Amino acid sequence: MARVPTYTQPTVEARPLGAPQLSASVPAGAFDTGGSSLVEGGQKLAAMGDQLAAHAVRMAEEDAKTSALEALTAFQTSKRNVLYRNQDAFTSLEGQAAYAAYQHLPGALEEDRVRMGSNLGAAARKLYDQASIRDLSGDLDTAARHAATERKKWREQIVLTNVNSNIEQAATNWGDPAKRQASWNAARDVVLDWAAEMRIPYDSPIVQTRLKKVDTDYVTAVVNQGATSDPMGAKTFFDEHRKYVSSESIPALSGMIDQKTKKFLVDQDADRILAITAPANGLDAITAAIHAQESGGRATSPTSIDGARGGMQIMPATFARYAQPGESIDNPTDNMAVGKRIVADLSAKTGGDPARIAVGYFSGEDNIAPPGSPNPWKKDRTDGNGKSVSSYVRDVLGHVNDPRSSRLSAQFEALKDVPVERRDEVRAHLLRADQDAERVRTAQVREAEDFASDWVLTKRLDPLALPTKVQERLGPTGVKGWVEYAASMNKRVDDPVEYDRLVTMAALDPDRFVREDPTKWNLSPASTKELIGKKGTILSGDAREAEKTANLKRFLSLSRDLLGAAGIERDTDRMNNYTALGAQRLEQFREENKKRPADNDMLAIAKDLLMPGRLRGTGWVFEDKGVLTDSNAYVPFSEIPPQDRIQVVGWISAKGKAADNTTVESLYAAWKRGDRAAADAILSGATKSAPAAAPSSPSVVSKAAAAPAPASLSGPVVPAAASHQVKDKRTGHNDRRADPLDDAVVAGARHAAAYASDLWAGKTTIGGMYLRKPREEK
Repeated sequence: MARVPTYTQPTVEARPLGAPQLSASVPAGAFDTGGSSLVEGGQKLAAMGDQLAAHAVRMAEEDAKTSALEALTAFQTSKRNVLYRNQDAFTSLEGQAAYAAYQHLPGALEEDRVRMGSNLGAAARKLYDQASIRDLSGDLDTAARHAATERKKWREQIVLTNVNSNIEQAATNWGDPAKRQASWNAARDVVLDWAAEMRIPYDSPIVQTRLKKVDTDYVTAVVNQGATSDPMGAKTFFDEHRKYVSSESIPALSGMIDQKTKKFLVDQDADRILAITAPANGLDAITAAIHAQESGGRATSPTSIDGARGGMQIMPATFARYAQPGESIDNPTDNMAVGKRIVADLSAKTGGDPARIAVGYFSGEDNIAPPGSPNPWKKDRTDGNGKSVSSYVRDVLGHVNDPRSSRLSAQFEALKDVPVERRDEVRAHLLRADQDAERVRTAQVREAEDFASDWVLTKRLDPLALPTKVQERLGPTGVKGWVEYAASMNKRVDDPVEYDRLVTMAALDPDRFVREDPTKWNLSPASTKELIGKKGTILSGDAREAEKTANLKRFLSLSRDLLGAAGIERDTDRMNNYTALGAQRLEQFREENKKRPADNDMLAIAKDLLMPGRLRGTGWVFEDKGVLTDSNAYVPFSEIPPQDRIQVVGWISAKGKAADNTTVESLYAAWKRGDRAAADAILSGATKSAPAAAPSSPSVVSKAAAAPAPASLSGPVVPAAASHQVKDKRTGHNDRRADPLDDAVVAGARHAAAYASDLWAGKTTIGGMYLRKPREEK
């Protein structure tokens, strides 16, 4: 008999569930013995049916569990995303946001739970509901605790913010005690309201700690605010409210207010001293000088042996003569006021002569010598201390001519009245103020010097007619220097060494150059005017000129190692030559590229200049430029670019040949063609005396009857050539310059022959300044 197939069904565990093996085989003999065998077979079939029914029930239960588990897993995944995993998950929310989100969270999760089980059968739904409700309850409890914690934090933050706002308001109103107290009370009330809401007793350590912090923060904020504008008032407030500050905060707060108070007192002392020793001009300067001489600039001074009293050391009879009703000789303010009146009266009677004012103040009006006298006094008598009139006048004039020294001396004397514990700080304050004042004074003196130079050198006006403000900034000595300079101006001639020093300094160290005193230059008026003009250009901050100077400084700095390797750095002539050529190449780069050369561009220029023969004159530095389209065209001398003219003249000079126009034009054409053979032939065939210049071309730079350079020279020189001489407008001497040549070519050619000092002349490309002065004819 055939076997009945085996039935299987997947279970919750996803494994085959074995069905009972049913066997319907009946022995053949059973039919032979009658119906008993059939009954037995029927019984077996009935048992088998029961087994099948039980199996079906179990499979249904397992299927329900599987469906319920699947729905539960989906719900848990969704719930975890909402609570923990999403970017805006509930547990990542803080403060008010978490508390507000919790209000809708349970309903949203319940809705999600129901939706996940909506498609389940009754049995599966029952299983799902039991498991999901139990799972959700635990998570909602966790969420509720998170919401409660964040709500508490939120409330505490609100309380803290409100407290801080009231404290800031109290600090803002620190000068108004009533408003300040109201804000302090409001801050404390916020804490008390919070404690009542949280049902925390007033005497609880938590509440008392918070109130103490409010008090400490209040005192600290008010003291910090007050210490900025009124340290002394802030210190008084701190002393009165010290008991409200926590013990751990007192040292820092006390130290801060002590520091602020000390600084305030130091500044106050310094300002007082600066006020009484402030730099003065005109009559005030003379008064200050006499005050410094009489008492060291102090407000008071012991009575002298002759009976003079007060800071200005005035005799009682003289005081009575100049005093106004109610003024006392022993009152420092009155004493100073009368002293100023005495000085003003003497100034009016002596025409403002500081020396005669000093004579009158020290020894009386009757001892003042009339104008034109060899001395400002009639008799050089002495006072009770043995001080002579002449020494007194000398000392007063010293204070007038050196107001800074006088001021510092007076400040030193005034420091004696400052308490010892603040004296060092006040001294440092005064020194800083002096440095600042000196910087301002230096700038003002420079402006006055520029004005005076234009007044005297350009406009040819009398230095004594300079504006009062200018004269005050120059001082008596400065004005006297311009007067003497104006008197000797037309008699001066140029000192080449002095000129060379100044133009080199102007080009390479402009900061030092602008501090030079023009009245001390040993130069002609024209040269002085020229250099003062360059000084004005530097001071005016001309951007292009400043850029040129900065570029050259950077160029020389970058090429220092190359110069050392080439043996040029310690050779003054060759170094000057290198500097001049470098400046020209930098300016050429600037013009061609319309930008400032970068470091690598400067290094490329340096390496190009330092190629063998370029500076040393030991050979022809030939650049293979290829055949240009216009290489065979004739280029007149006047149309050759200046920098190329300089280069070509240098090559010809290195051979000891005459750099006449024809030779320069021919060599320039060969150079541009890249024709080395033609260039060598031109250099070999050049004559030592130049032929007459072609009518169509101008002459070259030369010196009449100059000898060719010896072969031992290490750089290019400009050799002899026939040329007329031109009178230098500045010095009146022969310039040895062919006048058709433009200044740029003159400058370049002579810089290229830097060490040939008798051929130096013309302008450089460094700020338009001369680098060297043309030498006089021997």
